[in-house]
Amino acid sequence: MTSATVQTLEAAAVPSVVAILQAAQTAFATIFNGDPATAGARAVAASQVFLGQAGLAAIAGGSAEFGAVGTVVNGALSELIAKVQTYAAPKPAAG
Repeated sequence: MTSATVQTLEAAAVPSVVAILQAAQTAFATIFNGDPATAGARAVAASQVFLGQAGLAAIAGGSAEFGAVGTVVNGALSELIAKVQTYAAPKPAAG
């Protein structure tokens, strides 16, 4: 796998990773801001919201990476086809 391939896949994953980190930040802020006596109740609710948001972000990231993998594979196959076709081209006669 080339570095360009890795960069393509990483770029596809970035929005999902950012969304998951933002959801985690919101969950922690929800839990730790406010009355300490009710932190447990907030933790349950914040955890459920976080898991829902993280799940949706993971699905979106999987879709984006799936498309990126398709692009990478298609490019690799095109290069392979072009290379194989050079073998079928007539060779000039040695003179």
